[in-house]
Amino acid sequence: MRGKKPTLLLIEDLIEPIENSINELELISNDTLESKPDYILKGIFVYIISLFESSFTECLKRYLVAFPDKISDGKVSGKESKYLLETTFASDVIEFIIDDFLYEYTYKNVSEIMKLTFSLLDVNSNELVFDNDKLVEKKARRNILVHNDLIVDKKYIWNTKCDPQLIRKRLIIDKKYLTETIDLTKGILINTRKELINKYGEYNRSRLLRNVWNYVFDSRLLIYEDYWTENGLFIFENNQKFDIKWLSSGEKTLLAYWIQHFSADLLDRYFDFKELDMSAYHSKYMYFLVEFFNKYPFILQHG
Repeated sequence: MRGKKPTLLLIEDLIEPIENSINELELISNDTLESKPDYILKGIFVYIISLFESSFTECLKRYLVAFPDKISDGKVSGKESKYLLETTFASDVIEFIIDDFLYEYTYKNVSEIMKLTFSLLDVNSNELVFDNDKLVEKKARRNILVHNDLIVDKKYIWNTKCDPQLIRKRLIIDKKYLTETIDLTKGILINTRKELINKYGEYNRSRLLRNVWNYVFDSRLLIYEDYWTENGLFIFENNQKFDIKWLSSGEKTLLAYWIQHFSADLLDRYFDFKELDMSAYHSKYMYFLVEFFNKYPFILQHG
């Protein structure tokens, strides 16, 4: 029995932007900041906030590409999301809609951004405890650094709820402040990664390969376990129960397309071009395979 169309999501792909930012923040924290001139410290501070924000937006983008029905604000209705999910090669359209959604999303204040992020990702925000007031102040200070030479303006006072007497005072970015910013942002990222793994850890490589195979192939001669191990290693040759020549030309074509992403040598060994059915390239299952391998071109190369 053919399986249902799988969600194209890998946990390692989802958390990759967050992991990259955590690693970058660790590199910065291990650097010797005392000897850096003032303008370097300012640049590092802006970079830290940008890393933090971009890691969440990229993580959200990858999540929403897999679950476009989660897009809110009327960008995609339930009916439209169902159509997009069922339409082949809709990923480019989905990404365009998501980019438009995230563009507006990033202009919200940081409290709203974090609340919306955790809501969209459907993670347990109760486990993500952090000092929101400090995070608000970090972004507000980044804004006056970029736009007002670190001089406190009314917007900074409004956002941070600080003493109005600070108006027109110039703030500073020093090593202590940078270290505090790194600790705060890295802590949020680490806890978010943990919650994402708890929530979406089952979206692993083994499960995805099996689900894609079971969706594309619907034949007693194409049982996943007859061809692959749980780690995605090809075992058909060691466990051969039948001849691939018994498959239909359409099945051979789909299987050949799959195997060419694993090994060109195996492709030449098992398939003859004249035995393949070019009309199979117009089937929805071939279209889906193309979309799958476009998104994860090396998924069969890593056990």
